[in-house]
Amino acid sequence: MANIVIKVGGSCLKTKQDFEQVSRKIKNLIQKGLRPILVVSAVNGTTNSLLNILPDSQTKKENELRDSVLAEGEILSAKILAAHLSNHQILTETILPNDSNWFIVTNNQHGDAEILANITERKAQKALNVLLAKNIVPVIPGFIGITLSGKLTTLGRGGSDTTAIAIGNALHCKEIILLKDVEGICAVDPKKNKNAKVISNLSPSQAIEISLNGGKVVHHKALALKRQVSIRVVSKDKENILSGGTLIEGVLETKLIIGGN
Repeated sequence: MANIVIKVGGSCLKTKQDFEQVSRKIKNLIQKGLRPILVVSAVNGTTNSLLNILPDSQTKKENELRDSVLAEGEILSAKILAAHLSNHQILTETILPNDSNWFIVTNNQHGDAEILANITERKAQKALNVLLAKNIVPVIPGFIGITLSGKLTTLGRGGSDTTAIAIGNALHCKEIILLKDVEGICAVDPKKNKNAKVISNLSPSQAIEISLNGGKVVHHKALALKRQVSIRVVSKDKENILSGGTLIEGVLETKLIIGGN
């Protein structure tokens, strides 16, 4: 059985029916002999709502508090999705930042933390392979990390995609599927150009270039983590999420140094 990471974007989670739609897709993947690992974003609009009521952060302590509050959106989404999966008789386990088997480890840069790849991969393999061997679907809140000293961090823009790609690398997955509210990646913004068409195949460098030039579908910080595993960007409404959309294949030719977020 092949492992496959499914990241569910916040724009795909607006209603109870959306959670049910995702649950049915996961059940279908299991029936096809795949072992899904789910990464979940906050319900659409949650993070922005929290940002709008939080005070401006000026000290390290305030930054830590800000991260701990913002992380709640992803945590709630993971718990809700796990409940829906259970209603479909799917064995699940939600892994949360305060659990002993949490595995996304980062540096101390609150609000835009970087994943410590080696330790994260070792811990991810240990935590997830045990569950997958028992046919349990892990549900993980994206966007969140823990420092070596146990402080909660967030990964910044594209954080849930970053989480998904880190897990896909660690488990040498068949594929990472990023469920979005768009059909795939276009060279130009389809909201500004009605003639924009989805690009079926991209190299990592091409996808990063589109992101750096204003593309918002997958953030370049997440894409820069990509190794051998393929990434498919596909609409949540597509019946078969194993095909179509935009497939990003190949290894990043050079390690890019990307400034900012």
